[in-house]
Amino acid sequence: MAAFTSIAIGVGLALSAAGLGLQAYSQNQMSEAQEDAEEARKKQMNLDSIRRRREAVREALTARSMALSNATASGAADSSGLQGGYGQIGGRMGQAVSGVNQSEQLGTDIFSANAAYADAASMAYLGQGAENLGKSIASNAVGMSKIGSTLFAGGGNFTDMRTDSGNGLW
Repeated sequence: MAAFTSIAIGVGLALSAAGLGLQAYSQNQMSEAQEDAEEARKKQMNLDSIRRRREAVREALTARSMALSNATASGAADSSGLQGGYGQIGGRMGQAVSGVNQSEQLGTDIFSANAAYADAASMAYLGQGAENLGKSIASNAVGMSKIGSTLFAGGGNFTDMRTDSGNGLW
């Protein structure tokens, strides 16, 4: 019966090691998928930022054209009022573009933090799996020590394996 117990412990440890390997592989696949998704969201954010900057410039150009048209229609095309209006329009455009740039930078920082978190989580899961395997080995150390003596009793003659009671294994 001791031989069977030793074999069962050995099989259990082998399965634990295989489970750890599978867990590490799966965590790596999950991490890569999450990185791909984050990268796609980051590209989407960058495209949206470009679109919003262009929209701010378009609005400023439209406002400048309308200001010039109105000033020309009222005979004030050469006035300082038109130049002041241009300044206000440019200031609003600068604020809009600055806001887009700040939002884009914050988004980039968030994506970087998410990537660092995903990497750390993968390492934590791998460490947890290694810890569980170590606990399994430590809790079965006595039984494991019997595997070698049971399997190789009699100089490796597997047909003459004996249990603690002296009866044959089979």
